Amino acid sequence: MESHEIKSNSEGDRIDYGIILSVMLLALIGLVSIYLATAHDTSTLQNPVRATVMQAAWYVIGGIGIFFVIRFDAEQLWRIAPYLYGIGIFLMIAVLIFYDRNTEASTGAKSWFALGPISFQPSEVMKPAYILMLSRVVTQHNAA
Repeated sequence: MESHEIKSNSEGDRIDYGIILSVMLLALIGLVSIYLATAHDTSTLQNPVRATVMQAAWYVIGGIGIFFVIRFDAEQLWRIAPYLYGIGIFLMIAVLIFYDRNTEASTGAKSWFALGPISFQPSEVMKPAYILMLSRVVTQHNAA
C-alpha cells in the first residue's frame, strides 16, 4: 500500500497552538499577580493599573518580536547570533555605568536602564541572544 504524504512548510505548520495557549494563560496569571501585588504593597506608591498595563505592553512588544523572529529560518538566525550576542554583552557592560539612578535609589538595583517612562533590564535582551549564540556554537561543533 502506497502512502502519499503532503509536506507543507506553511507558517501555520510551524506554530504549536497548545504552547501559545499555555503561554497566554501564564501571561494572564502574571498580569493578575502583578496587579494584586502592587495593589497590596504599601511600601511603594506605584499605581497597580499602570504596573499591569506596562507589563501588558511588554507582552505585546514580545509578541511582535516573536512574530518577526519566526519568519527566519535557523541559518539566518545563526548568522545574526554573534551580532545579537555582542549587543547583549555591550548592554550588560553599559548598565554597570549608565544604570537608572532613581531605580537604584529606591530599590538598590543597578541592573535597569531608563528611557523616559520605559525601563528595562539588559539581561532580558541577553537571555535570547545567549540561547541563540549557544545553539549556533553547539550546531557548529556537532557539524565538525
